[in-house]
Amino acid sequence: MSAGISLAAAIVVPLVIAVSLPTLVGGVLGVCLLAAGLSRQSRLLVDSGGVVFVGGLVFASLAGVAPSLVLTAAVLTMVAWDVGRNALGIAAEVGDSPATTRIELVHAISSIVVFAAGSGIGYAVFVSTLGQGSVWALAALLVGVFALLIALRA
Repeated sequence: MSAGISLAAAIVVPLVIAVSLPTLVGGVLGVCLLAAGLSRQSRLLVDSGGVVFVGGLVFASLAGVAPSLVLTAAVLTMVAWDVGRNALGIAAEVGDSPATTRIELVHAISSIVVFAAGSGIGYAVFVSTLGQGSVWALAALLVGVFALLIALRA
């Protein structure tokens, strides 16, 4: 269940940030690494997919993609990575038992709500403080969102 949610979120990321060749390549490579990591049950590949997605997000923000789209892609990236890592953890501990569906859904929904709320509040502050905004302010906002993710995972 979690692997499917993770892949669904990951597939949307390249569609949101594909404004140039580097962002498209980064998005597609991120999806491929994440899918390979989920199928091989490799945390390293899932993490690598997340890192490639972040690189694509940085290129997208520098290429002038609207901050709302970059934040949407960032939320999808975090959901794909976090739910993917959760899928690997559950598979390692209890296997592919249908009894895990409920806990996987609770984790996925909780992650989506937390990440969307955090980025929504950050975006509201970003717009109200800076109006049109700048690339550096967006980059700082993205760093804050990923810092929140790391803090939540610890």
